[in-house]
Amino acid sequence: MATVTIGNLNAVAGLDDTGLFAIEQSGVTVKGTLAVVRTALNAGDVAVGGALSAATVEITDEYTVGGAPGDAGTVTTIVKKITGMTDATATDVLTVTIPNAAHAASIRVQVCGSLGAGGAVGANESTATNAYNISIARVAGVAAVRNQSSAFGPIAIQSAGAATLSAVMTTSGMTGAAGATQTFTIRVTVTKGSGSSDNHSAVVLAEVLNFNASGVTLS
Repeated sequence: MATVTIGNLNAVAGLDDTGLFAIEQSGVTVKGTLAVVRTALNAGDVAVGGALSAATVEITDEYTVGGAPGDAGTVTTIVKKITGMTDATATDVLTVTIPNAAHAASIRVQVCGSLGAGGAVGANESTATNAYNISIARVAGVAAVRNQSSAFGPIAIQSAGAATLSAVMTTSGMTGAAGATQTFTIRVTVTKGSGSSDNHSAVVLAEVLNFNASGVTLS
């Protein structure tokens, strides 16, 4: 999640109508795509010193800096929230798509996991955070390759009397032929240290940095 201050909602580099935005002024909130927010401003439903004047736009789902998702020299950030996760079971969270072309890309993933109800204290009694880097390389007509780091910056906290937990990221195998688009998934596993908690939750922040055009995307 990020906040940017803009002067003209129609002319912001890197923002398009695919992201979700929220704008608030004098207690009135409009949420939706950029097109919805822009329409509300133009209609005067939200008065921010006049239509299309300076405003604060909060990007709540996905946004790209430097162009559109997958453009050369861009970074795209996406946030995903997951609920109802079975204990100690990997859950697919994001799909990474690698087109059949030359690519150099890096993905940074931060995972925040939380215990579900049923434990000694209650839902959200413990939280754990980990971060990871993934490097991707591809030559046109050749299978994509990737490698991921070990977890770094791990930190966890428990309420008094609560169980411990772990929240980790793994990735699936690669799908697709060497001469075609290939994909793999980013997975999250939340595991309780003891007790009977289940139906865990997590929120994942992922950023993909692309060197080449028509690059790697997240969904």
